[in-house]
Amino acid sequence: MKSNRFKHFIHFVATSSVIFSILFAMTLGVYIIIQSLVFKQKIMQFSDLILSTGVLFCVSVGLNFFYRINRITLFFQVLCTYLVLIVFMYFMGFLLGWFSFNNLDFLLTCLLIHALGGLLVTLGIVIKRNFEFNNLNRRLSEFKGRGKR
Repeated sequence: MKSNRFKHFIHFVATSSVIFSILFAMTLGVYIIIQSLVFKQKIMQFSDLILSTGVLFCVSVGLNFFYRINRITLFFQVLCTYLVLIVFMYFMGFLLGWFSFNNLDFLLTCLLIHALGGLLVTLGIVIKRNFEFNNLNRRLSEFKGRGKR
């Protein structure tokens, strides 16, 4: 019994680590790109890195709990992760002073771009699943055809 609980705990930690590494790499990459290209700053503040690491760790554990409790499909997991990532990037950008809510045109443009990104992610997953279902249906029809001979 103890071994089974330990295996579940290890699996939970591994899944949380994967979610954390994906979220952390994406937000850190966007942060560095914005700092270097938009604001022409090469120095990253260590306090911002510590803050984003702590928040992303809590978010990844929370997402892992959410995914385990609700047993949702991969499609909705990707969309939830994408949504959380976008919300976190806007929150960090607002805290760091990259934009304010007075600049509504910029905010709406960014939200539109991210909505299009979410649509592309959704479209990619739907096309992939459709391709897999067509492949499976073709194999099943071939298998049924063999049995009738």
